Amino acid sequence: MKIEQWEGINGRMAHDDARGVILKADETTEEAINQAIKQRGQPVEVARKMLFQDSLRTGIQTPPVELRGWFHRKKQTQNADKVKQLKDGQPAKQFKQIKTELAFFGESFLEGFLGFYGLQLDNALKRYEHKVHTLEVEDLATQEKQYYVARSLDGKATMISPPLPNEAEVQREIQQLYPAPEVLQNQNQNRSVQDEA
Repeated sequence: MKIEQWEGINGRMAHDDARGVILKADETTEEAINQAIKQRGQPVEVARKMLFQDSLRTGIQTPPVELRGWFHRKKQTQNADKVKQLKDGQPAKQFKQIKTELAFFGESFLEGFLGFYGLQLDNALKRYEHKVHTLEVEDLATQEKQYYVARSLDGKATMISPPLPNEAEVQREIQQLYPAPEVLQNQNQNRSVQDEA
């Protein structure tokens, strides 16, 4: 049984290579984790994708300007005008406001809002999956932790590096594999100077 912790993701998941579960804060013992997998376990890819979505959901913003543009592109000018009544860019607060004032906003506005929010979440997930991350994997049987440069696409984890001893080694490996844009720009400038000489 293994526990995964992904860089930039709040929460952890446990899996037995077939079934996985997002862990609750009080599920720390091997017995509690086994019980959770038996009760709530899903295919590992599904559990991993849910972990990412749950974590990324908290960072989603729905700026009124973008929401208004969304309605204009859908040719729903009445709904675009109603966006002015929303109080802030936090989706949870906006959703509550829309639900309590459904008579004013209407069901078509709610459907449009949820469509826009879903698109924002999908885009955040795609951005996360496009990048490589530090993955910490703890084997519960041995209490041994291994670190990887990894990527997840549709919940399927791909280890890009062999197991590394610590997070610092993973970060070093990421920097070697994927240098920052400033480093690439400096390398290109150095090549240009050398070409001119």
